[in-house]
Amino acid sequence: LQHQVEICSVLVRLKEERCLTVVLVSHDLNLVSQYCDRILLLDQGRVVRIGRPDEVIQPETLETVYGCRVLVDRHPQTGLPRVTLPRHNLAAGM
Repeated sequence: LQHQVEICSVLVRLKEERCLTVVLVSHDLNLVSQYCDRILLLDQGRVVRIGRPDEVIQPETLETVYGCRVLVDRHPQTGLPRVTLPRHNLAAGM
């Protein structure tokens, strides 16, 4: 986790200092929500949604793409969306 934070912090700094566009490919929804200005969500190679974290990280969208219930709340420090799997997903297989 420390390496992820360090790499993302460096990318954000470089983006701001050099006015770069950075493309990050990740399956970690919480990581991209905290560090990316815009998210492109794919499902089987098709674009499902593009937008700011608040626009893309929506329970209904994620449940459709990933096939399981999710809880979306706000990160206590940044206020950005945070994704959690409810406990019953593990026990019920969905």
